[in-house]
Amino acid sequence: MSHDLLPKIKTLFLKKETKEEQRGLLLTFAGHGTKKLQRFADIETFPNVLIYPEGMQGKWKEHFGNDQPITLELACGKGDYALGLGRMFPERNFIGVDLKGNRIWRGAKTALDEQLANVGFLRTQIDHLQNYFAAGEVAEIWITFPDPFLRASKAKKRLTHPKFRLFTSRYCNRAPPST
Repeated sequence: MSHDLLPKIKTLFLKKETKEEQRGLLLTFAGHGTKKLQRFADIETFPNVLIYPEGMQGKWKEHFGNDQPITLELACGKGDYALGLGRMFPERNFIGVDLKGNRIWRGAKTALDEQLANVGFLRTQIDHLQNYFAAGEVAEIWITFPDPFLRASKAKKRLTHPKFRLFTSRYCNRAPPST
């Protein structure tokens, strides 16, 4: 990093700038990863991406503008399944859920480009889903390629762990089959 950039970096942290100015400076200094930072900035403006939204319980009908059944795709990555299902079943709403904003960007951008109004994305931790859905608001939950968390110490993070089954039974229209 050149010495002429140091005063600008100090300014970034000492001066209260708008989010747009901060974002621009961060992108300037990032070097590697500028694409990722730009994608984080982009998804904040996408109408089909909600990032840690507050007060969404029971309001997904308003978000989608209809009362069609909702299917969640957990750990959606780029949202391939949500996109594909959204194309095939326009009479349903699909929400891809993932923490990685860089991955969500791809699916959200595709949904916008293809005008798939029935496909949305939720950026949050999956174990906080109860904060975003009212009881019975979800019709189906898809878990296609979950992280296996092979270590026994990480077992509670598995999407097949009983704590996630509790979410499914409470917030989904129909309970999953018991194992």
